[in-house]
Amino acid sequence: MNASTRLGTRRSFLCGLAGSAVAGSALPVYALESPAPAASASASYDVAIVGAGIAGMAAAQILTRAGKRVIVLEAMDRVGGRCVSDNTTFPGVVFDRGAQWFHQVLGGNPLFDVARARGLHPVEDTAPRQVWRGSRYDAAATEKLDALYEKASAALAQSGERVYLGKPDVNGATALRLAGLAGKPWTNLVEALIGPLTAGAEFGKSSAFDLGNFTEALSGDDYLLRGGMGNFIASFANGLNISLDTPVKSIAYGGREGAVLATSKGAITAGLVIVTVSMGVLAAEAIRFEPALPEAYRQAIDDLPMGVFEKVALGFSSDVFGNVAANTNIFQAVDSEQTPAVIAKLWDHNVAVVYFGGDRGIALDGRGIEASKAFALETVAKSFPKAKRFHASSFTPWLKNPWTRGSYTYAKPGGVPARRVPVTPLGGNQLYFAGEALSMHSYGTLSAAYQSGVAAAKAILGIPSIVSLAD
Repeated sequence: MNASTRLGTRRSFLCGLAGSAVAGSALPVYALESPAPAASASASYDVAIVGAGIAGMAAAQILTRAGKRVIVLEAMDRVGGRCVSDNTTFPGVVFDRGAQWFHQVLGGNPLFDVARARGLHPVEDTAPRQVWRGSRYDAAATEKLDALYEKASAALAQSGERVYLGKPDVNGATALRLAGLAGKPWTNLVEALIGPLTAGAEFGKSSAFDLGNFTEALSGDDYLLRGGMGNFIASFANGLNISLDTPVKSIAYGGREGAVLATSKGAITAGLVIVTVSMGVLAAEAIRFEPALPEAYRQAIDDLPMGVFEKVALGFSSDVFGNVAANTNIFQAVDSEQTPAVIAKLWDHNVAVVYFGGDRGIALDGRGIEASKAFALETVAKSFPKAKRFHASSFTPWLKNPWTRGSYTYAKPGGVPARRVPVTPLGGNQLYFAGEALSMHSYGTLSAAYQSGVAAAKAILGIPSIVSLAD
């Protein structure tokens, strides 16, 4: 396992959060072009791609450059999927409502490499991570939590080793109990960091093997884009044939004449199809497959539910943070798996981001946006009593969005092998799947989605790839 010596350098503390920055630097501008106008909905294509997130657009870029006739069908009115930048709510600062980070850079992150090749300058996140008691930083508590966090990570790795030896997979809570960590001070808070604030689900629901696979691959290096990850991802739409506001209702595949996709704008025929929608959309059967997906696929969808990880950004009319360093990450010394966290002085502005997940995220999403904002303000005020009211806010409840139905996947105990099932195309190699859920060690990340889209496109073109769909 790649051990960290600093609390929160792993994704487990800040998953997809708009974190560290170069304070005061000018906002870079990413060149965005309009997607190519979509052709007639009744036209025939070599490849139809369902979903204009990074997986779908990465596949479309490769196939289009190879001369294939490609159409990307997106249900929402924008591209990017669960990665979108808010460029207007907070003047001078970009807030990423969804995915934000380049993870696992030292271990190899091809999407990070693309950003660098385009002349962008990702910034390593070195922001302070701190445990606070009320309005004061508790250095001793931070150090103790850091030590326990490392022990918990090791326990998850050991659980995975037991699976390789033929023992059954267990949930995260059981893994900590087997390691003698249950009931110790800070254990519940560690479970919050690795559970709801990473997997988007409580330890008792999540596979210890799955959690261990992710934490073991982390190298303690996370990078961000000052100009917004969502803006970078949106630039992959340049030159593509994308039809927005076009939900796919059904896909009939396996026929001699290709696949037929019923959309809100009419039927489309295509020789091949790549489906990149979330597991949440598949679980809700928002797309009907004809014939029905095989039992192994349906079981895989059930074994990989969507976690919930939400972020609420609040803007204040004056400085409520005092002399706290920009982008300081704070969580209160409350030994609970439901503990939320705060990033203060986002990009050195009067903006705070509150993030929460798991059951708390489900409950707050159910109560509505205003309830989530009120909770966020209450959370900020515990550390910064001057934060009595906000003047601007930004929030995207991913669970309530019918085209995402959650943030990203986690595996149920015993469910890790499900990540390999959708790798195999169906219907005589006519129907492919791609997305973050297909990764064994990088699930829930932009890199995983990007690599799966690239791998699907290369498989269609018959190009050997060192990237496995299940890596």
